Amino acid sequence: MLCCQEMSTLEAELETLVQATPGLVEALGEILDRLEQREGRVPARITLRTSTTVREALARIFTPRAVRGASVGDEGIVRLELAAVLRDFAPSAERAFVAALYAATKRAPRNPIAESRAIRMAIERGLVSLEGVAKTPVARAFLRAQRVALGADEATIVKRGIEDGAEAAVRLASDVARCIDAVAELRETIRAQTFAARFLGNSKALRPGGELHRWVGEALVTHDPGTVSLLDELGAFPSLAAYRAAALEAHGVLFDEAAASVLCFGPVVYRKRGQVFDQVARHASLGESSRIVVQQLRDVTLDRLPVERILIFENLAPYLDTRTACTATPMPTSRGCGRSSRNRPPTKPRRTSRSSASSDCSLPTASRRGTRGTSIAPAF
Repeated sequence: MLCCQEMSTLEAELETLVQATPGLVEALGEILDRLEQREGRVPARITLRTSTTVREALARIFTPRAVRGASVGDEGIVRLELAAVLRDFAPSAERAFVAALYAATKRAPRNPIAESRAIRMAIERGLVSLEGVAKTPVARAFLRAQRVALGADEATIVKRGIEDGAEAAVRLASDVARCIDAVAELRETIRAQTFAARFLGNSKALRPGGELHRWVGEALVTHDPGTVSLLDELGAFPSLAAYRAAALEAHGVLFDEAAASVLCFGPVVYRKRGQVFDQVARHASLGESSRIVVQQLRDVTLDRLPVERILIFENLAPYLDTRTACTATPMPTSRGCGRSSRNRPPTKPRRTSRSSASSDCSLPTASRRGTRGTSIAPAF
């Protein structure tokens, strides 16, 4: 039995047993995990789930008296009485025993509690520095919330720091704050890749559903009442994750420009790069709507708009009802449905002038709330 030998020989004996016994290194590693959680103190006892072969090897190391198997129904459960083993040796035996475990498992000693404390302090210093350069109240509120969360073990930023280091955690918080500040500066829609390249220096940094995307969305819905208002106008979302994921697009950062579109009806004619586009007006003369995507509306100017008023609808149903009524009773009105084909806003949201349907075309279902317009004309 190894426990009866000198501690000086234990290291070599353990290494021999580890090589000959599959699964033993994992069992010894669990002992070290518990030891490190206790800041270097050997636990008095520990329960492991092991195979019969490993249990026999542990009995050779610690004597059968110190290795107690559980009931027949749990044959893989072994309880080690480490305190009882170490009492048979000199006070310095514990240090030699721990050193032998590290040598046999080829692990370097570490102190997770001290490491966690150091990581939290480093993250806090980084967050304080970021808060000093943040441009918007929303970004500063996000950074303050992360500093408060450092006291909780389950905080996401703490877990990120423990897994990848304090520098990675601070860099993530910095990217989130920069995205929040950048969103406040937007005056028109922008592709997510262009947004990431311009404000983060990497066009692939803001992948849909990626870590940064999730963090920015959660930060916006948590700390920015304006974002919440925009999302509420979009209607219900199937889940909280979808609600947060839509936060950036609600501000005009589009992951799929081709999917962001509006329905238009009326005598709308516009110009782009010297060409005249009158398809909306021609379809409207036949009582038909036209769907236009954001890409088509970039940098256009209205050629003419012979209307008395512009109606903007948030939802599709009142738009269709009003279009049907106005087709039956012609009137010089141009209207647009401000919802995209995938429930995404077509442009950077901003309020347009409020208007309601005229007395000649007044419907109970018509929206009386001014909704989103585009950067070129309030008709869209």
